[in-house]
Amino acid sequence: MTIPRTRGRKNPEFYQRVIEDRFLNDLTWEINEKSARECREWRIASPPDRRRDSSPAPVGPLTVSLSNSPDADDAGFRVVTFDQVKAVYAHQARALVAGGCDLLLVETIFDSLNAKAALVGIQEVFDEKGVRLPLIISAAVGRGGETMISAQTVEAFWTAVRHVNPLAVGLNCSLGPDLMRPFLAELAEKSDTYISCYPNAGLPNPLSPTGFDLGPEDMGRFLASLRRAGCSYCRRLLRQHARTHCGDCEGARGAAPARGYGAALRGAHPVPPHPGPLPRGEGEPFVRLPRIER
Repeated sequence: MTIPRTRGRKNPEFYQRVIEDRFLNDLTWEINEKSARECREWRIASPPDRRRDSSPAPVGPLTVSLSNSPDADDAGFRVVTFDQVKAVYAHQARALVAGGCDLLLVETIFDSLNAKAALVGIQEVFDEKGVRLPLIISAAVGRGGETMISAQTVEAFWTAVRHVNPLAVGLNCSLGPDLMRPFLAELAEKSDTYISCYPNAGLPNPLSPTGFDLGPEDMGRFLASLRRAGCSYCRRLLRQHARTHCGDCEGARGAAPARGYGAALRGAHPVPPHPGPLPRGEGEPFVRLPRIER
């Protein structure tokens, strides 16, 4: 692979050459398709008492952002375009579907606009393949409860993704289960689907035996509490944590509230319902995205 060097900053032209590189495309397909296929085969071959219900496939974040400019002197500059981000996520989703996964997990969302591009790409693959897989959408938040780059509150984040009708929406990694809980509670109050949660074991700590602030017993206690409160999915990060988590969470089941679906707007914060006509900008009509059926 030879990607020509660019003088100065990277730009959409640079990344277009990366996207069109045949070697990288083939490698991306091989990694995702084979991983999904092997996970499905492992699940089917597992003993019935240890068999998982599904073969989920994670779709993680990128190293570039659609919401922010890396150039402090040019706030309007972006290194990639929406269509480029959508294309790479669609290519990954296509390989995962071909490998036989039965659930897609769009996770560690630090930029909501990147996530929107991923969801559009995934929906296009569903339409192309004639399939409709469940989606779990999970964001990473900071101490104020905002997504890291796009700085949306959890309610605004939910408003941005609710039209795809995800199986679950939630938070992952971030600050740990204790600091994450208030934002999970807010998300549970505002959303109308299952709530997912798979936090880090606190913040990284090189002096800790496990590399994180919280030990296995701490994580087991916190995650069991979240499960009892209704969270429907928890991640096992380390082997010693897993043994504690599984026992403490056994028997707990998540529940999704039944709520109506109405028009909603958002920026960094949700926009309260307006009694008059819906707002429009620069003569453009407001278009509400359709709700996708499961």
